[in-house]
Amino acid sequence: MFLPKTMKAVQLNQYNSNLLRVLVAMRVTEVPLPQPAANQVLVRVEASPVNPSDLAFLRGGYNVRKALPAIAGFEGAGIIVSTGEGSNKNLIGKRVTFYVNDDRQGAWTEYVALSDKDYFVVDKDMPVEQAACLFINPFTAWALVELARKGGHKAIIQSAANGQVGKFIRHFAQSHHIQVINLVRKLAQVEALKNEGAKYVLNIGDDNFEEQIRTLASELKATAAIDAVGGEMSGKLFNALADNGEVIVYGGLSGQPLSGFDTLGAIFGNKTVRGFNLNGWISEKKSMSSIRFHKRYRRSSPAASSPRKSRHHSLSISLWRASGSIFPRCQQGKFSCDLKPLQQTTNNKQQTTNNKQQTTNNKQQTTARASIPRESSKEFNPCGKSSPHTL
Repeated sequence: MFLPKTMKAVQLNQYNSNLLRVLVAMRVTEVPLPQPAANQVLVRVEASPVNPSDLAFLRGGYNVRKALPAIAGFEGAGIIVSTGEGSNKNLIGKRVTFYVNDDRQGAWTEYVALSDKDYFVVDKDMPVEQAACLFINPFTAWALVELARKGGHKAIIQSAANGQVGKFIRHFAQSHHIQVINLVRKLAQVEALKNEGAKYVLNIGDDNFEEQIRTLASELKATAAIDAVGGEMSGKLFNALADNGEVIVYGGLSGQPLSGFDTLGAIFGNKTVRGFNLNGWISEKKSMSSIRFHKRYRRSSPAASSPRKSRHHSLSISLWRASGSIFPRCQQGKFSCDLKPLQQTTNNKQQTTNNKQQTTNNKQQTTARASIPRESSKEFNPCGKSSPHTL
């Protein structure tokens, strides 16, 4: 396969708390094509999302700070086009989802060189827009629920519950029989989450919100809170927890320092606050193949039973299928979505073999997809409010 000597990349030239100034200073430029070293692969990037962590990085407020000029972007999806010494050449042509945290490269580029621990192969039927968002949000949620499970927490509270991480948390918590108190900002979101099956949903805008959360947390004996907001919200979560509770802060959407903690609760209630970041969690795992997530969810994937499938492949299949209630089946390259969950993928494939006999039904399904308003479709973007950007 012919590969160019240079490639296009979105170059970051300055860090600034004013995001507009950062964006104005960014440039699309030509940089040398990276060469895969031993046990690395070269991936042609198809799509990469813009996550809150990316924006924090651009502002200089993230725990990763690269030497400038730098290439931003932490995750994406693409096709393996070449391999370094020691890597399996049979991987060429495979689509992968990846996470990159390298001082010399990022995801907002045409090509990226990746070590084995930074990617895994995804199912060929997975839309690229979903594959590009398969790392940060899902693994953040899974890791947070793992912390709650290992901490022996039977009930938890989560802020920003209507976000993509929040949706994954609900799904994974349910599999471990952990009760979740979901906090949202609007009445419409309360109704939406309850329609999705969430049992406990509170509106933080209610006048008696703090009384509501204290009462419900006491009733369920909630001993952990997962917070994406920070600021005063962290204090409210802390104060609502039962004794020996802990608040795990993984985001700072409020842009404000943590505040509002009941000092006596910390002293006599033995409550604690801790932080979580995905970079640290991944480094502890050393490689994606050490993650045992797929062992719990393999049975949900027919493909996982095949001994020829790699551990990476089993993990990607399991994550995709286990998340069927969260990710819709989207048409690749489009934002109009069929609302049927991905768990029906096998049935859909069987149906496609009889397309000629089901012309009428197919036309009806096409009409139904076309009737979904663009505004409605955005709600089902696996990246949340941020859309994947194709280079």
